[in-house]
Amino acid sequence: LPKPYTTADELKISASTFVGPVVAPLERVPVGNPRIVDSFGKTISQVSVDQQIQITSDIGNRNIASQPFTYLVQIHDSDNAVVSLSWITGSLETDQNFSPAVSWIPSKSGQYTATIFVWTSLTNPVALSPTTEFTITVS
Repeated sequence: LPKPYTTADELKISASTFVGPVVAPLERVPVGNPRIVDSFGKTISQVSVDQQIQITSDIGNRNIASQPFTYLVQIHDSDNAVVSLSWITGSLETDQNFSPAVSWIPSKSGQYTATIFVWTSLTNPVALSPTTEFTITVS
């Protein structure tokens, strides 16, 4: 050690750590059952132009503490152009489940892809689950 320490001096070093189960980052808020529903939560099988739909899925906090999240849905058309980007932010308690939904009104018929992201926040986009994609056909 640098002076003024000598071998006769006593130096104490301490540290702390969290002991318990560790949840991998991409398993903290898993996404499941992505679907299209109406404003009452009823599943929609066919989507029409100018029809308001909700894009929802089931998420749950598998972390060992409260978990802030941003549920983000990006929709792009068959030319891969983004036509909608919307999100919901919140916080889930341990083992809490939730089905967030964002609305979209398609203006044209065609094939669209919805990509669902769950991040810590918009300003800290750390993924809490793998992305999920599904196709939406608008007639």
